[in-house]
Amino acid sequence: MLSRHSLGAIELWHELELAENEFLEAAGVLKMIAQSQHERELYEARLKFQRDKVWWTSAAKDEGRAEGRAEGRAEGIERGRHLGQIPLLQGLLGLPETPASELAKLEVEQLSRLAAQLQAQFRERR
Repeated sequence: MLSRHSLGAIELWHELELAENEFLEAAGVLKMIAQSQHERELYEARLKFQRDKVWWTSAAKDEGRAEGRAEGRAEGIERGRHLGQIPLLQGLLGLPETPASELAKLEVEQLSRLAAQLQAQFRERR
């Protein structure tokens, strides 16, 4: 367990780190001001590139999340449709219903194949 003295030293260390970061940032700004026009333009271009890179990365992540949510919703809708069709078709065909807990374990592709097989059987019986 840390003593009050140790906690105080840790807090002081964090404050010094923050002060050092602020100092380094201020030194960078002063260095930029002292540069020639060409050096300043290069510095600003590099800074803009870094900011753009952060923005593009963030935008790409947001787009990926949106696509993932859309795909998840579509898969959920398809899964739900099959989970409704399968027991209905099994009942119409006079087959024993597969328990919902077993159907829930199946992948969407497996559910789709099972539903297609049952639909084909139902069409043949007509």
